[in-house]
Amino acid sequence: METKVVAEEVEVPNQEAFQPGKIHDKKHFQFWKDVLGASPSVLATLEHGYKIPFASWPPVYEEQNNATARARPEVIREIIEEMIDLKIVKVVEVKPKCVSPLGLVTKLQSDGTEKHRVVFDASRCVNLHLEKLKVTLSHLDKALELTEEGEYQSIFDLASCYYHIKIFEAHQLIHASAKPIPTRVRE
Repeated sequence: METKVVAEEVEVPNQEAFQPGKIHDKKHFQFWKDVLGASPSVLATLEHGYKIPFASWPPVYEEQNNATARARPEVIREIIEEMIDLKIVKVVEVKPKCVSPLGLVTKLQSDGTEKHRVVFDASRCVNLHLEKLKVTLSHLDKALELTEEGEYQSIFDLASCYYHIKIFEAHQLIHASAKPIPTRVRE
């Protein structure tokens, strides 16, 4: 089978700047469809946002942040404010139906500094209402079987990957969390 390179004919999205949700930009839709050959489900996600696979609708729910987040509210506040500035999350005026707690994971780096990651804890309510899907993760041996001589593999950090996918608007009322009061007034 002959492979035709067509990327020269299509505007390839800029990969250098981090812009959450940019993959949903309508000007890139044809690239996803024609060049990448995205599946109908991927195209639907790009057009409408990710539809959380609910088996049932979660009840009204609210829980305070986990102890790890309550112990370091200044860190949570700083990270959340950065996420707001980057348009990863948005502040809403109406209280969401389901407010899940946040947690904080802190890792000590080799240079003695701390690296923090906010965790959205959907385990106590939201996850209980999801469809039960069977997922099989391939082992490294399987990946090696799929690689032929002269081909390459790479590994990358998926930590921020989900920031690029918007949540389907009707499901945003479920996928919410509270945050500490901001230290600065937002414009």
